[in-house]
Amino acid sequence: FERCERIPWIRPMIDNSSDREILKWKNKRKGGIRQLLWLPSQEFLIVLAVRKGAMLLWTAYPVTNDHTKEKLMKEYESSAK
Repeated sequence: FERCERIPWIRPMIDNSSDREILKWKNKRKGGIRQLLWLPSQEFLIVLAVRKGAMLLWTAYPVTNDHTKEKLMKEYESSAK
């Protein structure tokens, strides 16, 4: 239900992905390159699949578990190095 409530957030988050509050990084997941957009203050993550000349919405979901938040933060910080 939480995911459905936040569906309207996806487009504005993508459109405003350069906003400092949205943490953005790329990684490899399941054999492909993914662009992640995470808004920690609203506990919401968007995962985009990177394709030649395009990005496709892969998934989006609430991130409420502390362990998952810590994992994402570590992943973000290691991508900035």
